[in-house]
Amino acid sequence: MFAAHLTVTLATSALVGLGAIGNFMGHPFVKAQADANRVPYSWNLPLGW
Repeated sequence: MFAAHLTVTLATSALVGLGAIGNFMGHPFVKAQADANRVPYSWNLPLGW
């Protein structure tokens, strides 16, 4: 059970970290997701856009 918990935790933190890096770099997939979810770009400005 511990190994499963550790695996899920590490995978989740890696995906969240990659998403944050993409946001800081202004990657197009972040903007595409914002468009798909109708989130204004101004909400992402404090995060590095």
